[in-house]
Amino acid sequence: SAVATKDLGGLIAELEPLAGTIHLSPVDSGRAVPAEELAREFKGECRIHANARDAFESAMKDEGMVLVAGSLFLIGEIKSLIKGGVWRSSEQ
Repeated sequence: SAVATKDLGGLIAELEPLAGTIHLSPVDSGRAVPAEELAREFKGECRIHANARDAFESAMKDEGMVLVAGSLFLIGEIKSLIKGGVWRSSEQ
């Protein structure tokens, strides 16, 4: 996921060479770029998931490291999953 106000082209150019597979999911923010729109920008394998939990769990099944990148909304949600907490979105 990513927020529309960010440099998406720059983000993709930096991340894509590092990834075997890109896992995308929506985030709970009105400023988020839809996962389907982001997927069209990547050249390699890209999977779209219904939510961050599904994307993270799917990525964890792949071999190698998992890098979580995108908006702070996404990072907060994944951090909560790892720590076993409850995620509460914010529009800050």
